[in-house]
Amino acid sequence: MGEWIEKRMAELCSIKKIIVIPSKQANTLFHVYSLPAFDNERKPEKSFGREIMSAKFAIEPWMILYNKLNVRFRRIWCIGGQIDDNSVCSSEFLPLVLNKCAQGFIYYFLLTQKFTDMMDSSHTGTSGSHQRIDVDFFKNQLLRIPSSLQEQHDIAEVLASLDDKIDLLTRQNATLEELAQTYFRQWFIEDINEKYNIFSIADVSVVETGKSIKCGEFREIGNYSILGANGEIGRTNNFLYSAADEVIITGRVGTHGKVFLVNDNVWVSDNTLVIKPRQHKYRYALFFILKGLDYEVLNVGSTQPLITQTDIKKQEFKANDELFKKFDEIATPLFKKIEFNLRQIYTLQKLRDTLLPKLISGEVRVKQ
Repeated sequence: MGEWIEKRMAELCSIKKIIVIPSKQANTLFHVYSLPAFDNERKPEKSFGREIMSAKFAIEPWMILYNKLNVRFRRIWCIGGQIDDNSVCSSEFLPLVLNKCAQGFIYYFLLTQKFTDMMDSSHTGTSGSHQRIDVDFFKNQLLRIPSSLQEQHDIAEVLASLDDKIDLLTRQNATLEELAQTYFRQWFIEDINEKYNIFSIADVSVVETGKSIKCGEFREIGNYSILGANGEIGRTNNFLYSAADEVIITGRVGTHGKVFLVNDNVWVSDNTLVIKPRQHKYRYALFFILKGLDYEVLNVGSTQPLITQTDIKKQEFKANDELFKKFDEIATPLFKKIEFNLRQIYTLQKLRDTLLPKLISGEVRVKQ
């Protein structure tokens, strides 16, 4: 095994800002790597130039796009060797071109909690939602890296193999959910019998608001998740709902439109609405009914988006008891497989997150 050496970030990569003005190419289709696109399954948005009002940066193969806004969210894009024509990124990214180092190694180094905390400490701006890193501080950071390019590649390959397994299971889950949604759409929407009964969400579930949790009850390594409108926001040693409650949650304040099935003991924050099916057979149909609601229409907030329990409760749909049972028989095994995959994903993520700082620091070495 080779030695490890120290180099500044500026020695290992350069920031290449080639400005593109899409609005001057009105009829050109662009592939836009933006912060919202990253959050939306990491798929670039497709937009015509006339629809893009701001300047962008051109993207080249093998770049790394490092988010300079709110770095704690770690929105980092690792660009492959083949990209679509007219690929551009938001100016909130630093487009990094690498210099004689392994892309994967640098990518995983940027993902480490230690480096993220370091960058977060350098931010400028007073608003909690608009804090950007000091770019000079970024360029001057010292990295300890293997002198051997092969060892850099080997380290990245170990971590990438775990990410590939996570990605495979994630895509499998998307396919399983899409299959269940196809049955739902056909039976509850396209082929619905107009003579079926009219149900409200309140008829088949109890709708309530989550509960705020005291700061002192947050734990770095807690037994249970604390869930908000966007998913997990922390950990605690107390839970508000058990797995047996089979609750579904969606955003009440702020973020709307995301719907989650909950399969574990959890604490649910007060910025969410909690939907508890009155019987198991209603659960998966309710999940897709909630996903299909127009939350923009339901929003009654003035200064920030707000959905009320009352408005959710009175949403109506047509069904009958037999239809609920029929759909549940199809959906339950599909979602059981999804739940099994999610547990595998969690295990793989924990393994990756444990190995990441050890491999990147050289504490654990990869045999040649």
